[in-house]
Amino acid sequence: MIAGCITQIGSPPAFLARSVVDYMLQGLDGVKTHIEEVTNGSVRKVLQQLESTDDLQGLRDILESPEMSNRFDNGICKPSSSYTLNDKVNLARLFCLQNTIICRKAQIDQLIEGLNEYGLLDVLREYPEEGCKLLVDHEDFRLTADKLIDLFQVQFSPSGSNRKAKEEHVNIMWYDYLLDVEAGKVLALPSNVTVTLQHILQFVTGSEIIPFLGFDSPLMIEFCHDPSITLPTANTCSLTLTLPTACTEDTFFSKMTYGIANCVGFGNV
Repeated sequence: MIAGCITQIGSPPAFLARSVVDYMLQGLDGVKTHIEEVTNGSVRKVLQQLESTDDLQGLRDILESPEMSNRFDNGICKPSSSYTLNDKVNLARLFCLQNTIICRKAQIDQLIEGLNEYGLLDVLREYPEEGCKLLVDHEDFRLTADKLIDLFQVQFSPSGSNRKAKEEHVNIMWYDYLLDVEAGKVLALPSNVTVTLQHILQFVTGSEIIPFLGFDSPLMIEFCHDPSITLPTANTCSLTLTLPTACTEDTFFSKMTYGIANCVGFGNV
């Protein structure tokens, strides 16, 4: 399914740990382990102690702790008394591999097979940095007000016209609205759902995430000058958002929130 999502230019599956992607693209030898990726809280805490200890007896006590009871499964087969402080980096790596990769290796290998079936595995291995952007959770895929603004082309009326002056004012209010949404300040009533930038993107495009390869065409902003229309509308086929110019500064935010909150699927992103 993940491979199909990528080939169909869908939402990027950017939710995997970096060590998992390292294994997929480079094998176990290429994995850079990260203790913070260990999901078992008690094991993660002990590994942090192992990484920071400068005491030989402390190291050996950690190896004998209940959290390390599966150390023989990790290839740590010698008595704890035979290990020294020089071994702690390798010991931490082995425990991290066990708790992030090896314990779920069968599932990860299925994902690798799926990518290979679609012909994607070789491409991702040839361009590992792009593969990481596609598969690892990172800042590039986190929606911000500025990223959303950059997606739109604004269709203004001719320069010097009264309409363009109104449109420029509405466009400023639109940007201010996005900043408030990004800050979590916009609440839709009576549902008490906080409006997000993902809600707005879904309102315009039908998708709550920017596709990895981008949209087929730019998102457009148009303006409605009908004084009887005060709500925003969107066409998800043409990726067009129509903003009303009849709203005042006092009503623009509330009308935007009402229009977005009453579209089909609101709150289900």
